[in-house]
Amino acid sequence: MKNGVNITGATQASYTTPPTTAGDNGSLFAVIVSNAAGSVTSNNAILTVR
Repeated sequence: MKNGVNITGATQASYTTPPTTAGDNGSLFAVIVSNAAGSVTSNNAILTVR
């Protein structure tokens, strides 16, 4: 998820962001992991663009 919205197509075990810009600075990323037992959402990670 980016800023609370699901990222289209980001459904695999890993995800690489497209090239970032200064406008992406401060974006919040989280991941939802699920299996037969249920699902859990991670804490947000803040993207820093330098």
